[in-house]
Amino acid sequence: MHLTSVITCMEQFSEQQKQPVLKSLAIVGLVAALIAIAWVSVQLVNVLPGALNSLASLANSVYNYQPNVIKDLNIEKSDVLLTSGYATTIAWKESRVDGTYSFSYDCEPGVVVTLAQTTHTSHQDLACETTYDLGQVQAVDLTVETRESRFADLRYTLTFVRNNESNPSAQHTGVFSLVNDRLATLNEEESEQETPNLPVATSTNTTVGGQATSTTDTSPIVLEEPTLPPPPPVTTPVIATPEEPTLPTSPLTPPVYTVPVSDPNGFTDLTATLVGFGTKTPLPIITLDHILDRDKESLVQFVIHNIGTKTSNTWTWGATFPDGTRYTSPTQDPLKPNERSVITASFPATQLTGLLKFNITVSVTGDEISNNSITIYQYSQ
Repeated sequence: MHLTSVITCMEQFSEQQKQPVLKSLAIVGLVAALIAIAWVSVQLVNVLPGALNSLASLANSVYNYQPNVIKDLNIEKSDVLLTSGYATTIAWKESRVDGTYSFSYDCEPGVVVTLAQTTHTSHQDLACETTYDLGQVQAVDLTVETRESRFADLRYTLTFVRNNESNPSAQHTGVFSLVNDRLATLNEEESEQETPNLPVATSTNTTVGGQATSTTDTSPIVLEEPTLPPPPPVTTPVIATPEEPTLPTSPLTPPVYTVPVSDPNGFTDLTATLVGFGTKTPLPIITLDHILDRDKESLVQFVIHNIGTKTSNTWTWGATFPDGTRYTSPTQDPLKPNERSVITASFPATQLTGLLKFNITVSVTGDEISNNSITIYQYSQ
């Protein structure tokens, strides 16, 4: 009887100990479930909009697909003003559907286009008026060179064709403005031409058998200069004059022009200087009228000058235009001491008026002067 009471008391005590433990485990489980639900909700918020947008874009492209309408290819990078012989890159946004891209360009006398090696094509010279398959790429590297003219404009076309279709669904047509600074301007010399003796018609009237006849002589008339008698000799008295001492003369030394020589122990300092602004025209002539038109494509020209005593390393230049567009050039050749590089950059119509801000920077390693940028303010009308 006593042993049974003890066992019953122990069982009641064990039940009392289990209840707090079970409550604690339930609270911990509830908190963990709430945390898991919150984490899943955050992930859905981050992922779901993008997935919905992708599905909407895919559905839009499927339902709104019109095979007979050629859309504009979305170009991300394309240079307009090129230096002959330097490489340039054309890049575009990736298409959401499968297909291939092709490149072609119009014939222009003396212009040669070279295609860099891609995953689908090899390094080769491209013939004009010929379409080249680029494959499924998002960029193409080209080298364009004008060999006959100092200035040339080249029109090119990029085309996108869907798989299992023959007609293009997207296309872009652009123009490269080429400048070849290596072609010297030829000065044409005017040839001297002798003026020939022009025939002079003379008319002679004669009477033959009571009838008047007229004959015309077209032989050239040579006018002879009258011969003048020689003038009488003039004798002048000889007056003895004292001899002046002769001073020693030194020969004239022609100026000597030398190519700048780099000082290994010198310094490099590249500076940027503004030349002016202008409006781009179809003619291959750069005219700086220092006027900005908000509705027209404009030009800005500046000079990069090494005012140091040591040849610089390779360098690049960058420009920030009033609308916030940032451009960085390809790597440029080193500049010798006192050597300059004249750069002309074009930019689209700003649609802005008033005082506009431009920023030109030069980036080069080993420059002793850290401030290699200029800020330009120009009014636009």
